Amino acid sequence: MGQKNILVKTIENLNNGLLIPCYEESDVVVQNNLSKLFSDFGVNVSKDFIRTLSTKFSSNTAINLMEFEKLKNFLLNNKIINEKEIFNVIANNIDNNLNQVIMLSASGKVKEALDLYEKSYENSYSNNFLIKSFVKHFSLIETILIKVKDGEILHDAINKIKPTIFFKDKPHLNFQCKIWNLNQVNLILKRLIEIEVKCKSNLLDDKIIMSHFILSTSVIAKNASRI
Repeated sequence: MGQKNILVKTIENLNNGLLIPCYEESDVVVQNNLSKLFSDFGVNVSKDFIRTLSTKFSSNTAINLMEFEKLKNFLLNNKIINEKEIFNVIANNIDNNLNQVIMLSASGKVKEALDLYEKSYENSYSNNFLIKSFVKHFSLIETILIKVKDGEILHDAINKIKPTIFFKDKPHLNFQCKIWNLNQVNLILKRLIEIEVKCKSNLLDDKIIMSHFILSTSVIAKNASRI
């Protein structure tokens, strides 16, 4: 939100209002902050450990600030520590990252989606969960598109969805509903069924299967956004 946003101005004028900026945070920034924190406390850890630990962080700065504060308190209150204990202190924010993979893919952000998927995959999770999350998201787009087809205004259709869509996701969803059509969405949902079967068969590398799906989905969205 910009400084001219009505909500921002309202909160700025409140005596007890608080504005917290949330930005996309890169791996390099997280790793540099971790290195500095460990250095400040005289904790010796390897670069490989810092890289691995950084995969547990989110792309959301606000979430990471809480994780860093938690880690700082842990280092303050424990004199003898090891890498395993440090690793367990940080919450696994992979669900948030995977949601971002879906949002990036459906919005045509090819490189960003593949890079974040690669990062998230290192943290080890079931691709079956990601497939189901993709199905849920594109089923949501399908529901909204059907409402629009029946004459409802896109903005209203999104706002009437229950449970309520997270406010940060609404602009992305609005954009996605403009570049995807029902035929394309149905094609994606059919592909997801096929992909789930392939992944469960263990005949092919599920990471390769999902990477190809994310690539093709992102390219479809990217091309559609240019029309």
